[in-house]
Amino acid sequence: TDRPAGGVSVSSWRLVGRKFTIGGVWFGRNPQTARAVADTLRSMGADGAELTVTRRTETGVRWATVVLDGEPKLSATVDPGSCRIVWEFPFVSERATLWGADRSTQCRTIPADAGLVWPLFRDGVLDWGAAAAGTGALHNLGTAPMYPTVSLTGNSGSGVAVGDGLGNEVVYRGEITAAPTVLDFEAGTARVGGADRSSLLYTRRWWTVPPGGEVTPQVRALQPSTQVVASFTAYDTYY
Repeated sequence: TDRPAGGVSVSSWRLVGRKFTIGGVWFGRNPQTARAVADTLRSMGADGAELTVTRRTETGVRWATVVLDGEPKLSATVDPGSCRIVWEFPFVSERATLWGADRSTQCRTIPADAGLVWPLFRDGVLDWGAAAAGTGALHNLGTAPMYPTVSLTGNSGSGVAVGDGLGNEVVYRGEITAAPTVLDFEAGTARVGGADRSSLLYTRRWWTVPPGGEVTPQVRALQPSTQVVASFTAYDTYY
């Protein structure tokens, strides 16, 4: 089974968590093999270890990162020539949605001395000019809004604004250096290495890529004559 786990209201309704129940039956003839299978099952998710649950569909793979949500059920009958193991695991994911294929794109600020600038892309596809892998629109082929994560590097001492080209921007007032600053749009956080820099978020208009849609991200440095490179990653997102 697979279902959303609950909900919370913080300015708008958002589901929090997703519960999974996964079970099965194993048959075999070799008692030694049966004991090894039982030991492997008992070790799954032990000590809070994260696991990846994958579902294959006609339109692709869906997956989630989960941890145990209670005690697993496991019964084993081990007899020479006839072995049977029945198992069932309760899992929970901190996210209410499932992920699919990964998506990525990159954009950068336009330097002041760039001169005439024109787009190389039309409808998210390179129209002419030299190949530029990893740039253009961020697509979401899923059924739920997609929250990107962006890694920012550059030399802007006053920070950056990261927008969707539709009027929504996240403004970060911290220094952008060669050490990546990571903005997590779903968590609403900013981090540099292991340090939380969310207090430097000045404007928090977190935007998403709509289901079945696309967004062409934009980045602008808040300090003149500086450059910033924004590398976006995300996954098709499904309910």
